[in-house]
Amino acid sequence: MYLKEYCNKNTQFRCLNFCLFLLFLSCLFAKANAADSTLHFTHQDSLRGSLNPARSCYDVYYYHLNIIVDPGRQTVTGICTISFLVKSKTDSIQVDLFSNYKVLGVRYDSNWTNFVRYGDHIFVHFSHALNVGEKYNIDVHYTGNPPIAKKAPWDGGFIWGKDSLDRTWVGVACEGLGASSWWPCKDHLSDKPDSMAISIQVPEGYFCVSNGQLRTINNMYSGYNQYNWFVTYPINTYDVTLNIGKYERIHDTFQSKAGILALDYFVLDYHVKQAEAYFSKQVKPMLRCFEHYFGPYPFTRDGYGLVETSYWGMEHQGAIAYGNHFMLNGNDFDFIIVHESAHEWWGNSLSVNDQAEMWLHESFATYAESLYLEYTKGKKAAQEYLDTQRNLVQDKIPLIGHFGVNEYKRADNDIYYKGAWMLHTFRAVINNDSLWFNILYSFQEKYKYRNITSRDFIDFVNSKTGKNYDAFFDQYLTQADLPVLSFNAEQRGTSIELLYYWKGTVPKFTMPVDINIKGNIFRIYPLEKEKKLKISPKQLTNLTEGKIPVAQDANVDFDHYLIEIVQTVPSNIMY
Repeated sequence: MYLKEYCNKNTQFRCLNFCLFLLFLSCLFAKANAADSTLHFTHQDSLRGSLNPARSCYDVYYYHLNIIVDPGRQTVTGICTISFLVKSKTDSIQVDLFSNYKVLGVRYDSNWTNFVRYGDHIFVHFSHALNVGEKYNIDVHYTGNPPIAKKAPWDGGFIWGKDSLDRTWVGVACEGLGASSWWPCKDHLSDKPDSMAISIQVPEGYFCVSNGQLRTINNMYSGYNQYNWFVTYPINTYDVTLNIGKYERIHDTFQSKAGILALDYFVLDYHVKQAEAYFSKQVKPMLRCFEHYFGPYPFTRDGYGLVETSYWGMEHQGAIAYGNHFMLNGNDFDFIIVHESAHEWWGNSLSVNDQAEMWLHESFATYAESLYLEYTKGKKAAQEYLDTQRNLVQDKIPLIGHFGVNEYKRADNDIYYKGAWMLHTFRAVINNDSLWFNILYSFQEKYKYRNITSRDFIDFVNSKTGKNYDAFFDQYLTQADLPVLSFNAEQRGTSIELLYYWKGTVPKFTMPVDINIKGNIFRIYPLEKEKKLKISPKQLTNLTEGKIPVAQDANVDFDHYLIEIVQTVPSNIMY
């Protein structure tokens, strides 16, 4: 058996060195973890979430995933070809695959090569050092049972389900959990392949939907058909998907800013008529809205797709999982279509490098929901929608998490709702809608198909506005607590005196806030030290003749600012 050739002296020596390397990493990780006893990350989390030398040494530019899915046995078997460019000299690389799979072998240069399993990772060793700047390929052969999702898409894994007619219906959702839960890859958010081939064999009589373009369907003469899909754009590994069922395809087109866009909806055969009418009304207005705010749909060559699934939804690139049962919410739009489609721009086109900054995906996609309402129904409807989301903000942990450990399970949902309100607040802060929407549009344009960081967005904002908003984003992204405004309005004869300052914020935090007095808007600029502003009746309009403003008329504009307010007893009140 070919595995016997692993047991030579060279392999034993290399494995010893590798074990020493892992021991060294374990010690470093344990030391770092000891500094914060509230963290419970493991060495496996570090290997999964960090860019150690065995990962940073190479960049994947292409995958070919070639598998057989057996719904009866609930297995996945196949080969993943990984094509990569060497960035720094190395003789070993880390590939990720959950430990419940058996690795049958790794081929390099037409020969079986050495590898070591370590938990959910494979360390592939080459017989010679790989040269910087050169391209190489390996084939990972594997088989096993994927983890089963208990509550997709939140916990991740395969869904071996049945439709209402008791027919096979299979899907997968693995954001956070990782693509390595079902196929071998460099499972790190920073490394998206430039393109990918996906070949999936499924039992005859069933249709298989994956990402990109369906190029061929081959009869394998073994009771299986092979569906060959191809993604022509960069793609996150967790966005790669498969769906197996009694699907029918509904085809339509949309006049995108980038040209004619193919729209393909894959639904169970008994939902075709319902889906045709429903999707035609929901998808095109959404695309018009998001192209207006964010630019052309990013994946024109591959097209836009929805795939009916047994779970609620997921932003699989060009094959968005749709399980919302053709239902509108109370605002007359389909939440899954709007939110998950927004991820085609915020998450799939531009993407984060680390789970710690997932707010860049979810905050913008959530904010896009209110923009959709603003576009279709006006600002009042958008504000009412945002108000419902404000009640869901919990302030338990900062929006930015811990780096290098694949931290995808959070104590709250603030990367959705608080993040959306942070963006809404910032729109009010700059007080210039044309500038704000130019920031969103041009940021998408600049970073299309690229990986981004919080720093990229903040620097872009600072450049566009000509101001430094570092402290604003530091407060909202790195602190769990909201900024606290100490605010009072006191009567001074016929005038009102406003007293205000920020409490407990990050250093150099400044943010203007609007105050409403009888429909008159005054912008204040609080600092860490108390400031005062006197408002006389002459500065107010809409006052009844002979009336003077009273302190109780001064109110902070809560519609546009996510802050907390504390008020002290006004000095002119006597007890």
